[in-house]
Amino acid sequence: MHANFLTLLLQSFSALAAVLALFAMLIWMLKRLQQHRLMRTPDGQTHITQRFAIDAKHSVVELARGETRYLIGLSPTNMTAIAEYKASVEEGDIVSP
Repeated sequence: MHANFLTLLLQSFSALAAVLALFAMLIWMLKRLQQHRLMRTPDGQTHITQRFAIDAKHSVVELARGETRYLIGLSPTNMTAIAEYKASVEEGDIVSP
């Protein structure tokens, strides 16, 4: 009976590992599809490229419209433009609003 219990326990853990692996693959695939969808937006359409959470209520968002990028600070009561720049400029060439 002890061997049967170990066999059932091993089968249960194997099944759980398989389900968790499938779930992880599904999440990974959905993230990849979302990234590809964001990269294929037509020119002139505004979309969020990145979002960085500072804390639970404050974050910084990068918006893209064509080749222009905008950094915007968000809080529950305010939205502040931080910077505007072209996607092809060097890192040190950010133009402030």
